[in-house]
Amino acid sequence: MTLILLQKLGIALVLSTLIGLERENAVYKDKKVSFAGIRTFALIGLLGALSQVLTGYVSIALVVAVFAMIISAYIVSSKIYKSLGATTEFAALIAFVNGVLCANGEYVLA
Repeated sequence: MTLILLQKLGIALVLSTLIGLERENAVYKDKKVSFAGIRTFALIGLLGALSQVLTGYVSIALVVAVFAMIISAYIVSSKIYKSLGATTEFAALIAFVNGVLCANGEYVLA
């Protein structure tokens, strides 16, 4: 692994962890339940970065798996808790896109 690759993965990890920290804090304040916290967001951002680093079908499989997880989490949580809020799910999508941007070297945009 090169140092530049580690830098890209590290920045993606830090940015998505910050998103997860904010979402976990917001959910804790409202005394609600969420599918993702600080660790899950960190993994989502890291998977976004890895989906750009890896090539071929593995990259496509990562994207499909993460989006399927987020959509299924929204469906299950909206049925169980009778809530239609999707802020955490959109934040998870943003964390994934941030990982993709970091892997492409677009740190300022991320």
